Amino acid sequence: MTDILLISEDYFKTNSSIDSNIYGKYLMSSIREAQDLCLQTIIGTNLYNTILSMVENSTITDSENKAYKTLLDDFIQPYLLYATIVNLMPIISTKIANIGTIITNDEHVVSLNKNERDNLINYYQYITDFYARQMQNYLLKNYSLYKELCTNDIDKIKHNLTSSASCSLWLGGRRGR
Repeated sequence: MTDILLISEDYFKTNSSIDSNIYGKYLMSSIREAQDLCLQTIIGTNLYNTILSMVENSTITDSENKAYKTLLDDFIQPYLLYATIVNLMPIISTKIANIGTIITNDEHVVSLNKNERDNLINYYQYITDFYARQMQNYLLKNYSLYKELCTNDIDKIKHNLTSSASCSLWLGGRRGR
């Protein structure tokens, strides 16, 4: 099911400030990672698989699936947009080749140094965290609309909300995932 993408390359390029000439190979793998590693952790595997199935079967737009379509359009896609950028940035700034790990450079283009790149990643991570919290709050308020959110999944969402995934400061919630 991981070949089903919840945002398209066109959606990404239209709705982000990222240059439209990003190589599709890097972009698609970053979207897949954002879905599998990040989104699935936030919404739970059951709800994640249900949404993937609905998108694959083109039933997400059916009237009985309105809540799922709202979740996808208003929360998942904006979150995935920025989570993809966070995943994409280290990949496009370095390359792994037969000669080792390299930084590509053109004589007319200057690459960011590591600190500048890390600051930019932190900026996009901040936005990603914002959309993650929005999605978590929405799911906590509307969990009755999603039969896949059993008690365990709601508890995981609550715990992830109290200790932000990318925050290095312990906020009193459960440590670890």
